Amino acid sequence: MTTYRVPNLAKKYTNYDMIQRHTEIPNFPDGRVRLLAFFLNRGPVRSAEHSELYSLVTALVQMGLDTHEMIDVHEEDLKEQEMRSRQLKVLGGDYFSARFYQLLAAAGQISVVASLSEGICIVNERKMNLYNRMRRQLVTAEEYVNESVQLKKQLFLSFQSMISAEEVSLFDRVLSAFSLFDMLIEEIEHVRDMERSRYRLAYYQILGHTDSNVKGALNRNELEPNEWIQLTLKHRTQEFLTDKLRHSVNDTERFIENEISDQVVVQEILKMMESYRTYRAPGKVV
Repeated sequence: MTTYRVPNLAKKYTNYDMIQRHTEIPNFPDGRVRLLAFFLNRGPVRSAEHSELYSLVTALVQMGLDTHEMIDVHEEDLKEQEMRSRQLKVLGGDYFSARFYQLLAAAGQISVVASLSEGICIVNERKMNLYNRMRRQLVTAEEYVNESVQLKKQLFLSFQSMISAEEVSLFDRVLSAFSLFDMLIEEIEHVRDMERSRYRLAYYQILGHTDSNVKGALNRNELEPNEWIQLTLKHRTQEFLTDKLRHSVNDTERFIENEISDQVVVQEILKMMESYRTYRAPGKVV
């Protein structure tokens, strides 16, 4: 079995002093990247030969997109440090994304540049459509989950043609599960951030369990940040999201153990799921 080194290789690009000192960077998408590397290694010779490179550049592009996602476009009159952080998010996202062109071009993998570029276009188009509908309050909780999972899958689907035909369906299903896990962890970790939770699962959970006055204030975006935090504590929103993650992980483990006959695949995927299985939400605010 090929040693999985992608997170360490990525540190050359993600551990950039200026970015780390002045702004936040997103979580490394380790579960999805590890899954991609595993299935590419089991695919045709060309896929296995370049599996590490393909996994690395996909991780960097995903981090570029996720970094841009963290930019707050609503705040006005930012302080100098906040403005610098915003600027570095823009530059950091561009920096991560640009590396994939450089790495693939240096390896002569121009066709993969085109494939990933198409994936980026699809992600941005779907994201824009989703956010436009969210702002008009036209998205249900179920639609939000389904579309968020698809957004987290999209770049990785660029490599479906390089995966063994008999394993494409399995790759897609497990990738969907890992994408759901990553989405839920993001929601858990930002549950107390009112702007980042707007029209997302925390928002829908509170909206479905509160009175008309609070619903009106939520819909009109009239709540103060501390009022939002109190609502998340009152309705145990972090616990709700954590339970959803735990149930999703358990359901996926049952599928892996009961529906896959290849025990190498079973053991490897279960190993990849360890970080999701043992995930603990951040401490509560008192």
